[in-house]
Amino acid sequence: MKDIRGQPEEVRFHNPQLGTVGVEVLHLSTLRQRVSARHLAAPQRVEFFMLLFVANGYLRHVVDFAELRLGAGSLVFVRPGQVQHWHLDERAQGCLVLIDPPALTPITHSRSGRDALLAAMADWPVGVRLDDEFAAQLRAGLDRLARDLAEYDGTVHDVTLIRQGLLAVLLRVARWHRRRWNDLPRPPAGTQQVYRLFEAELEQHFRSHRSVADYARRLGYSESTLNRVCRAATGQSAKVLLDRRLAMEAARMLVHSPASVAEVGHALGFSEPTNFNRFFVRLVGATPLSFRGRYTGGRDTGS
Repeated sequence: MKDIRGQPEEVRFHNPQLGTVGVEVLHLSTLRQRVSARHLAAPQRVEFFMLLFVANGYLRHVVDFAELRLGAGSLVFVRPGQVQHWHLDERAQGCLVLIDPPALTPITHSRSGRDALLAAMADWPVGVRLDDEFAAQLRAGLDRLARDLAEYDGTVHDVTLIRQGLLAVLLRVARWHRRRWNDLPRPPAGTQQVYRLFEAELEQHFRSHRSVADYARRLGYSESTLNRVCRAATGQSAKVLLDRRLAMEAARMLVHSPASVAEVGHALGFSEPTNFNRFFVRLVGATPLSFRGRYTGGRDTGS
């Protein structure tokens, strides 16, 4: 597979003082001091979980081509692998929590507890407006976590304290989401578990495995069972979910890479540019070239 030039900048968790903890809380004022607005506005593919809480003011944030307009009490959740753009208004106040994925493993005391938390987080929307009561609770929890991090002395006890504080924040957010959607019908637990396995396989192999039969075989289920599970969990067939994931990656690469359309298609497993064009038009409703021009303002990023 041909390497693609100029992929979005991959931003990984990096803080020498907090590397052992794998958690950092930054106030937006500190972020402005550390990173230029121009750099923040460039596309970044994050390799960590990020919670962005807006306490006061207003800002815009773009995650995978979806623009969020955020006021006070808003919460943004970004997952590893997503591409974001900042539009950080000078008047906006709040904080963000950066979470290195390995930091989640030990704080839930068991693999099943970790998997349950990650499954809950997988359902969180990218952006949501919190009610005033929970916004105040979340702000207090984040302030407490920030104070604990400021007092971190490198001991095992402090690592445990900080990660447990993070766990408390995440579980409260999960509970708020659960209560908010409590009245919506949910698929059976077994169905949800199979769907999560499919999600994990899809994320790992969507570039090389293009048929539902491949995933059904890898998971040990029939195609009909896998499709039934996906429809119960999302309302969509496994094939639709597979195609959408591939189309999202294509969109990211078209906008954030100078590679040609043919190179992008080849990197995603399309042997012929015409096949990639047809696929993209069917999923996105625009040709790869016109989609690229829409988001790059017509600047030269390769055709």
